[in-house]
Amino acid sequence: MLRKDLPLPTQYNLTTMALLPNAASAVLDMRKLEEYCLSSAHPRGRHKAKLFREALGIGVSHASWLRQQILKPLVEAEAVDSNRMVTADAGG
Repeated sequence: MLRKDLPLPTQYNLTTMALLPNAASAVLDMRKLEEYCLSSAHPRGRHKAKLFREALGIGVSHASWLRQQILKPLVEAEAVDSNRMVTADAGG
């Protein structure tokens, strides 16, 4: 489950906007999760799979759940204008 209670990093000054346009049309291919991100056999994805396994306790069998957790905030949360993100070090 995504943690909405965690604060945003303090080094950024984020400008929120309206909901992300066309968020309901977002696509996240299950193969990308199953065969890459959660696969301990993929040459490059295995490092991500290890992180998901150790940090969240999830593996390939949880791909559908992970997909839902990634896509759900897209239609519910306000978008952030990354072009207006300014680090505190840059005077933001």
